[in-house]
Amino acid sequence: MITAEIQKALNQQINDDYCSWYFYRSAAAHCREVKLHGFSKWLRRRSENKLRQADRLSDFVLERGGHVEAIPINSANGHWDSPLGILDAALERERRLGHSVARLMDLSMRQGDHAAHDFLERVVSDQVEAEAKVETVRDRLKMVADAPAGLFMVDRDLA
Repeated sequence: MITAEIQKALNQQINDDYCSWYFYRSAAAHCREVKLHGFSKWLRRRSENKLRQADRLSDFVLERGGHVEAIPINSANGHWDSPLGILDAALERERRLGHSVARLMDLSMRQGDHAAHDFLERVVSDQVEAEAKVETVRDRLKMVADAPAGLFMVDRDLA
């Protein structure tokens, strides 16, 4: 059985992943609109990962006899001045998710919920990987700065 406190925290994490899904979908649409198809595909894959993560978290809550609460998701507003702006926002989002997952892990340890702790180890690992991937692409964009050829090379590599 899942405790009320862990259930509430997991529901917030589910919502955070849905918000991230929406953010990445919005960013992917923006990139497609400005003809950066590689970025669009890469961002769309990121969004699919966030949706799968929310599903895994939801399944875990339900398997433990909990309730998944449908919390409204925040809009992403999709107004970016550059691909680098998108990647900066994405990295900030991934870092917030990482902190949130770490707090969940701490909560599971404090409450002695070994099932949640074991489940969250994979979530933590996936989140570390997600953050690293976004940071790598962001750093590559910073290296090419304002060089259009560099932007198109990064775009091509992400396709």
